[in-house]
Amino acid sequence: AATPSHVDDDNDGIANIVEDANGNAVVDVGETDPFNPDTDGDGMADGTELGWGFDPVVSNSFSGLPWTAGLETEEGYAVGVLHGQAGWLAVTSVTVQSTVRYAGTNAVRMMTASTAEVQVAHYFGACAQTLVWIDMYTRLKPGVLPSVASISGSNSVLAAVNERGLLSAYDSQSHLWRTADSASVVDPSAWYRLTFRMDYARKSWSAYLDGKRVFRNIPFLNPSVCGLSRLNIRMLEGSGLPPDTYLDSMTAAADEPLMLDDDGDGMPNSWERQYSFDPENASDAAADP
Repeated sequence: AATPSHVDDDNDGIANIVEDANGNAVVDVGETDPFNPDTDGDGMADGTELGWGFDPVVSNSFSGLPWTAGLETEEGYAVGVLHGQAGWLAVTSVTVQSTVRYAGTNAVRMMTASTAEVQVAHYFGACAQTLVWIDMYTRLKPGVLPSVASISGSNSVLAAVNERGLLSAYDSQSHLWRTADSASVVDPSAWYRLTFRMDYARKSWSAYLDGKRVFRNIPFLNPSVCGLSRLNIRMLEGSGLPPDTYLDSMTAAADEPLMLDDDGDGMPNSWERQYSFDPENASDAAADP
């Protein structure tokens, strides 16, 4: 009997009849395996590789977890254009520089452009990890929130800073932008710690600003995404005048970073768990001696 066109046994985003095009139940040269979501074993699912323009039968050197990008010389970085360094892809206006940084010697500068989009991307082979934490320090630039239709690719998260300086998250269920509370207004000349909790099992994400949770369980923009495959940061065309955007001290890992506070009670999650408090209950702060 013929295999129905919708069947995708390995859940890699490619139907069986496409993976085994000639229907001979053999993984021939040039074919992907309908029973293995990552045919070439590079950590990125076959369908995701196709979506990003990679060949799913040729192993690529994607970054694994844990991953760190401090942008320092000892990591192999050099002052100059970021593109091509340590697996980064970027336009030429994105550079490693040493004038403005959060820690160490270097940081990334994304120079504002009024006539072209500025973006930087890094790819990961982490499709088997269902919970990933992304942590970075950044100087955030306020601007007009983008049209979702203008964002291409298989994205999970769409977050930006609106014109009032509020961190904003696009909710794909309500089709609306949600904003953090007014106490979270960002100063474009200051550094902030920005953290994302990516739950690929529940297809949702949460965000933290300077350790405080500002968004919780926002649905993925694309629920078919099966794992971390790309970190993409962009400034849209027409973003206007400076200030520029800066990035530093970036990590991606399966373990929760330190000093996060889910309930905003001033006690870090790790402390609450260690001393049998509830990191989701702000009222228990009064019981902390």
